[in-house]
Amino acid sequence: ISSIKITGKMSAMGMDMPMTMIMKNPNKIKVTYSFNGQELVSVFDGEWMDAGTFDSLLEAGRIVKEKEIYKNFDHIIDEAIKEFNNEIKEIAKKRLR
Repeated sequence: ISSIKITGKMSAMGMDMPMTMIMKNPNKIKVTYSFNGQELVSVFDGEWMDAGTFDSLLEAGRIVKEKEIYKNFDHIIDEAIKEFNNEIKEIAKKRLR
């Protein structure tokens, strides 16, 4: 996997806003929100390790949790990351069986 794209709606200030998050190796996250006809973009070029393997992806998740990087993102993005990490763990477990 070289990139992951998550789309959805985010609630903020009493409004729903379309949101797209793209996570790409190495260590890049781009989040785009649509608000009042404008596009708001935030990017993260972090310092965690390459998430190209299941082990390094799990380690990256541990680092994000340890450094509390996830607190910089809105609640819906936090949930998407948690769900993604849980799905990756299940896939890894199945492959190891």
